[in-house]
Amino acid sequence: MIDILAQMAPSTWADAFADYQAKRAVFDGDQDTDAETDRLCDITFAAQDYLLTEVRTPDVAAFATKIDLMKGRDLGPDEWFDALLADVRHLAGRPQADPHMDWLAERDTVWSEYNSYSNDDDERDGRLSSAGRALESKILEVSATTRDGILAKALLIVGVAANDGTDEAAVKVFAEAKAMGLVEWEA
Repeated sequence: MIDILAQMAPSTWADAFADYQAKRAVFDGDQDTDAETDRLCDITFAAQDYLLTEVRTPDVAAFATKIDLMKGRDLGPDEWFDALLADVRHLAGRPQADPHMDWLAERDTVWSEYNSYSNDDDERDGRLSSAGRALESKILEVSATTRDGILAKALLIVGVAANDGTDEAAVKVFAEAKAMGLVEWEA
């Protein structure tokens, strides 16, 4: 749900917070059926989750507001640690690490494991295949913030094109990337 909201949701803290407050006001004023209340609750929490995990705070006051909202959700630190750390790094002016290369390495591991067996275990194969494709989607759909992130996306695209063998340039580029140790899987 957060991915859908990210495409149409406001990108600044002020706009995202105002959007959440407006949705919360509608939810708080709801006196309709249980189904409508559930629907409004889902919309409100989706807007709040987006605000809390996807939008960086511009200052310490907004950061404190974010923590208060997180406490109100009664969730533990594991659920919010990455979002809080991203805000602290943002407020400190330090660039955030781009996770795309880590996701690419994890994807390589998953597909290597998938290819290392004789494919006689449908449940394992399905689980690994789903995990590999989910990582590929994440790499391509999440915006990169560094050159390494863009490189990870490009390596994935070239690797997939090289794997099907129809693009000679991709096969060559992939071989070079493999020789340099940038990827581990076989095309």
